[in-house]
Amino acid sequence: MQANRPGPAHPFLQGRTGSVDADSAALILSPVNWPTPRIRTRPTGSWPGSRLPVETPLMLSATGADQEKRSPPMTTKTAIVTGAASGIGAKFARTVRDRLRLTVADIQAERLEELFGKESADLLPLKLDVTNVEDWKRALDATLAKYGRLDYLFNIAGVSLPRFILDAEPLHVDRHIDVNTKGVLYGTTLAAKIMQRQGSGHIVNISSLAGIAPVAGLSYYTASKFAVRGFSLAAAQELRPKGIHVTVICPDLVKTAMYDHQLTVPEESAITFSGPKKVLSVEDVASALVEAMEKKPLEITIPPSRGLLAKLGCAVPSLAMVLAPRLKKKGLRRIEEIKRSL
Repeated sequence: MQANRPGPAHPFLQGRTGSVDADSAALILSPVNWPTPRIRTRPTGSWPGSRLPVETPLMLSATGADQEKRSPPMTTKTAIVTGAASGIGAKFARTVRDRLRLTVADIQAERLEELFGKESADLLPLKLDVTNVEDWKRALDATLAKYGRLDYLFNIAGVSLPRFILDAEPLHVDRHIDVNTKGVLYGTTLAAKIMQRQGSGHIVNISSLAGIAPVAGLSYYTASKFAVRGFSLAAAQELRPKGIHVTVICPDLVKTAMYDHQLTVPEESAITFSGPKKVLSVEDVASALVEAMEKKPLEITIPPSRGLLAKLGCAVPSLAMVLAPRLKKKGLRRIEEIKRSL
């Protein structure tokens, strides 16, 4: 998931938040004030009707590397996974490790080897700075040289630096746009050209519910993820006639390194914590990525009911502003509860 980490104070994020409030108007009009959805869920990794050819689970050692020699995947399909050194990217890559021939890419190259081991017939670990178009070209060329084709691109790398606009510096603009937005645009554009020559392919981009409903305190993250979602939906229209599918996934708050970091910046992150106590896990998002591979939908929101409410809430943004002070107070209380429990 990571790309170009600037330092310990700058962890990375894939998902965003929702919340709960008794006020019925808030349930629809506020993008972050939603009830916990009462829907049936599938256990992680148990998606029915799987068309993926291998079901053997990945065996990891204490360091995360493979314990034993594995057989080649029972498929010729290949994929690039960005942000594979941690978080959602690492979990997803490990989930499909025995199902696809993989290029696992991240700016933290050493961490890739710890998690996946050295290069093998069906694995190519690569250092990739998603903000650098030349890095993208090298990664794609290396993948084609090794595997001969590219069937999937999973753009998972991302960053979030919560900051109020009046306190922000150029760094906060550049990092969000360079990593979250330009990284996805570069990768999608270059991969699509390869897939067009093949006549098929599938690109999956991670946005956020913050890419549907804006969140104060995360304004720059919101802007970058709105761009990812809008670009992905437009790209799907352009590329589908060429045999290329595009899916955008918009998760709620996910418990990654960013979750811990947000606890240290409560004022900026308060609305993020105004939702339910239970947050999404990386396993939840990895399962959605597997679903995207199998079903090739245009968009997945996690959970679906919150995605619908985000879209409804965003339709009346002025009323959502009225609810913001209440949500901030609730989020601050929740942050204090979490800190006391640590």
